[in-house]
Amino acid sequence: MGKGNDIEISGKEYDVRLKNELPDTSYDIYLSSGGPGDPLATRFDDWDIGWNRWLDKIVRWNANPDNENKKYIFFICHSFQLACRYFNSGLVCKENPLRLAFSPFTCCRRPATNRFLMK
Repeated sequence: MGKGNDIEISGKEYDVRLKNELPDTSYDIYLSSGGPGDPLATRFDDWDIGWNRWLDKIVRWNANPDNENKKYIFFICHSFQLACRYFNSGLVCKENPLRLAFSPFTCCRRPATNRFLMK
C-alpha cells in the first residue's frame, strides 16, 4: 500500500511485557495489542506501569498545540481494556470465560472516499 501511494511505511515490534520495551514518540501511528491475561491483575506490574507512562506521553503530545502532527493509537483486545482503565472510560471487570463475544457491523452502500481505503 505504501509503495503504490509513494509513502514510506516502516514499523518495529516492541516486547512490552517481557523486556519492558516501549516506543518513543517518533511514530505517526501505533498499534497496541497484548494479552493474554487479566488487565485488572497487572496494574502494578512494571510493564503495565511503563505502558501507562508511554500512553501518558502520547496523550500529552497530542494535547500540546505546538505538535501539529498528532499521534494515533489503535488499541486491540487487552490494550483496549488497558486504555479503558487509563481513560476511566468504562468498567473493566472479569467476564464469563465461557462466553464468546461477537460485534455486529453494518456494510456501507457508498464507496469509501479515503484514497487509502479505496485500494
